[in-house]
Amino acid sequence: MKYVRFYLKENVARIILTSIIIVISLIIMNLYRIPFENIMYIMEVNITIIIIYVAYDFYIFCRKVKIMEKYIGVDEIYEVNDLKADSYIEEEYLNILKKLLKQKAEIITDKEKSMKEMQDYYAVWAHQIKTPIAASNLLIQTMESENIDIKELKIEMFKIEFYVDAVMNFLKLEDITSDYVFKKYNISTMVNKSVKRFATQFINKKISLIIDSIDREIYTDEKWYCYIVEQILSNSVKYTGKNGQVKIYIEGEYNLVIEDNGIGISEEDIPRIMEKGFTGFNGRMNKKSTGIGLYLCNSAAGKLGIKIHIDSEVGKETKVVLMLNQEHKIHE
Repeated sequence: MKYVRFYLKENVARIILTSIIIVISLIIMNLYRIPFENIMYIMEVNITIIIIYVAYDFYIFCRKVKIMEKYIGVDEIYEVNDLKADSYIEEEYLNILKKLLKQKAEIITDKEKSMKEMQDYYAVWAHQIKTPIAASNLLIQTMESENIDIKELKIEMFKIEFYVDAVMNFLKLEDITSDYVFKKYNISTMVNKSVKRFATQFINKKISLIIDSIDREIYTDEKWYCYIVEQILSNSVKYTGKNGQVKIYIEGEYNLVIEDNGIGISEEDIPRIMEKGFTGFNGRMNKKSTGIGLYLCNSAAGKLGIKIHIDSEVGKETKVVLMLNQEHKIHE
């Protein structure tokens, strides 16, 4: 009974139109003085055809409603293969529905991929953070029995802080647009602030640091610009040996260059060095590398209108250039 009510409501215009046609036909036949018996015969034939058509149409209607009710009763819809279109407009609606379901599947796949990447990163990060914690505990135990320099402990504590910051930035990078504010900042001030965090590492490895005149003002976000510089400095310190050198200077008008004479990057690794999870030859040699740092660095740089360019020669040097887009430059 429910389906009958729905069907009548769905076809009310068609029912009214059919009734009007029947009435007009009766009037016309009466005007032409067609015998009553003939009129009745014609009406019986027409009504029989209409009843057969309505019965078939009602059957199709009920079948479609039952299929749709089946989909309404499930929590998640992934495909609609048993839905059939009987008209052009139904076919278009069905195409739209299939497109939406395809987009939903792609979103789910992307989310699962993102979750998997996050889990992989946290797994590596957990191993990274355990090393400085264990080293710190060992140093503390040694310090209790001997009067030793706490320089090594400071280095391990810095690593813990740096790795924790890396995780926080990894999470924030998904929605970086809500976390940055563009203002006028001095490159020299931001670089000095970043370098200061690595002072102990530079001293411990006896790496000389040369900073040329980098007194330039640009429009950027201080926090994320410093983050990019710190990621590059972290790699410079990590892959530059004792008594090495790191040089920071401006190339052109506003492009910041961080150059070191460390182990370098192989030519075949450079095109992929910014990919998520790619560690390259150096990363494979250094088993604690995540392959995430430069990916995050490049992603943040893109948001700030910075293009990162890397030149390197194995065993000699690595040169990283932060190339600033025109709109972020301040012209005197």
